[in-house]
Amino acid sequence: MDALDLLRRYADIPNTTRRYDASENVPILGVVPDGWLEAVVDADGVIERASNELCVIVSLKDALRRRETHHGEPRWHIPDLGRLKVPENLRALHTEVAARWGIIDLLEFLKESDFVTDFTDAFTTVATREATPREVIRKRLLLVLYALGTNVGIKRVADGGRHGETEAAPQPDRLRRKTV
Repeated sequence: MDALDLLRRYADIPNTTRRYDASENVPILGVVPDGWLEAVVDADGVIERASNELCVIVSLKDALRRRETHHGEPRWHIPDLGRLKVPENLRALHTEVAARWGIIDLLEFLKESDFVTDFTDAFTTVATREATPREVIRKRLLLVLYALGTNVGIKRVADGGRHGETEAAPQPDRLRRKTV
């Protein structure tokens, strides 16, 4: 917090003042990473203001992420509730939805949607040419979208199906595709 107080004191001082006053007690330990020491403290022991302020802001961000500090009251509090019981009305809703429409397979949904709309044609390559046949690209794109949509991952989708694709095949396509 001493580092933040120093930033507050220097907030109204123009950036043309590139170094802190020699009388200032500038906190370094726990604020400036070892790799940044040369950029913050020069050979004469004078502390560069801009580099130090950057280190203060980064260390504050890290401390907030680790919940080591907060400004005022915490904005969010997530209680540890353990495993909650599913409400009976939600269980009934799930049962009714399954009875009316059944279980929808995401891959079948993606394939049917592409059949009707040809949305995979909107994915174009950023490469100079396209050597892979369009039907193979279509299949790979659908598998990648399925892997991402289910949060299963490309490796598991590639290893678990009878589609003839390996993990390595869809990934370069995913990296070279862009939407228009």
